[in-house]
Amino acid sequence: MHVAWAITHFVRSASDEQFNSLKPAYVPLLQALYSRAVSPDAGEASLRNAAHEAINELIRNVFDPPSLHAAYSLFDSLLGALSQHLQDGRAVQPSPDEEETQSLAFATAATVIFAAAASPASHASPDLAPEGRATQIIQASCAYLGASRSGPVQEEAILAAGHAVDLLAADFAPLAATYLQLLHGFLAQPDATSLFVIAVGGVGDCARALESGFQPYAAPVLERLFAAAAAAAEYPAIRAPLVQTLGDVVAALGHEFVPHVDACLQALSIAAQAKVTNPDDAEEIDEVMATREAVLTAFSQLVQEVASAPGQHARFMSFVESILAFMALCVTDPLRSDAVVRWVVVLAFDMLLMIGPGVRAHLQAQGWLPPTLTEARRFSQGDQALIEASTYLSHQLAL
Repeated sequence: MHVAWAITHFVRSASDEQFNSLKPAYVPLLQALYSRAVSPDAGEASLRNAAHEAINELIRNVFDPPSLHAAYSLFDSLLGALSQHLQDGRAVQPSPDEEETQSLAFATAATVIFAAAASPASHASPDLAPEGRATQIIQASCAYLGASRSGPVQEEAILAAGHAVDLLAADFAPLAATYLQLLHGFLAQPDATSLFVIAVGGVGDCARALESGFQPYAAPVLERLFAAAAAAAEYPAIRAPLVQTLGDVVAALGHEFVPHVDACLQALSIAAQAKVTNPDDAEEIDEVMATREAVLTAFSQLVQEVASAPGQHARFMSFVESILAFMALCVTDPLRSDAVVRWVVVLAFDMLLMIGPGVRAHLQAQGWLPPTLTEARRFSQGDQALIEASTYLSHQLAL
């Protein structure tokens, strides 16, 4: 175990010159660590976890075709072991040892996909391209989501599939129906907070990958998300990720989202009620700020993608005052974050640009907007979208 942790620490902190000295031993190290991870005593003293941590650190640093071949060989072994657990019936109700083995296998396989996609070595030859293995990991995830009753394993399976979905993008389409049907079941369980949040993130992965191709799956998924939003006050941790995924779906569907606008605005209105009740609770502050940032972002996506659809101008104008009231709440809160201020400015810009001149007088009447633009300029360096938004608003509104 101590050797594995030492390798992890060395790889994380090594200079390029130091890491180069490790390269001749890269493949043997990877093989030796995996042998320890699957040894009979791997469950003792956190050995399995330490070995996987070192393996992941090495894989994040694949540097040439031989090292990537070694990572892929490990990937194949991991998926083979997961398949064997399914065949043996050990995936349904795994023991604690089996649960750790399965969870770590999915996490490490996902690291291989992520590292391969980022490595120039994956372009060296067609057999090093990661897309085929991305498909395999989604298939393995679907098999486990359908069979396993272990929350931690299901979570790692969804997270692993998310990396693969991001990589495949539109090529994920043939697997989408099966995968989304499995995720759909978890969306009815906001009380299983951790698994629900990860499943919601999985839906967001799919929406971003499929874009308009998400439309056939949207209605049942949104029905579950809107139902969960209504109960979100009971489970505060689900609010920000749920709203983020609603924004992803809006961006994916564009004008096709029109039938869901009213339900979405209702969900956002509920999430917008999040308030800090204990100013000394840093975790609560972070959760409320993340929720507000997500709500502002989702409003912005609605305005960008849907406000210009036929017949939507009047509908959006009717919500302008309530949106502005939420924006005022955000920027006058002493606990506000820079990210929240940023999105208030971007949303004001989007409203003026996309809803049109009818919004101008409403924005000019907001006493909080001039000092908010000044505050935003303070941290806008390098943020081109924020610079553009604040400059445009100042010019158009004569602020």
